[in-house]
Amino acid sequence: MSLAVKHKLSSILMLIGSILEWSIWCMGVTALALVVLNFVHLIRIHFLRAPTSYKTYGAADAYWAVVTGASDGIGKQYAIHLVCLCVCHSFRVALR
Repeated sequence: MSLAVKHKLSSILMLIGSILEWSIWCMGVTALALVVLNFVHLIRIHFLRAPTSYKTYGAADAYWAVVTGASDGIGKQYAIHLVCLCVCHSFRVALR
């Protein structure tokens, strides 16, 4: 091969190398930006969001008891017991 062809091939390989390097750099910056945005979203949702107003659900009128797993086992017994107490103490039971 002549010197001109070697020089041309070398410049083409350097150009391809710089394009690949730039592409990998862009993918890295994009991945880092996604991680940062997900972290900011997590902080905003869990710590900076306005608290839920339960007054629309009747929380200002009475006290509430929430029972999760109320379809079977100990959750069911808690739900039955709380429903019996509701009659005496006027609070509401939400079963989940």
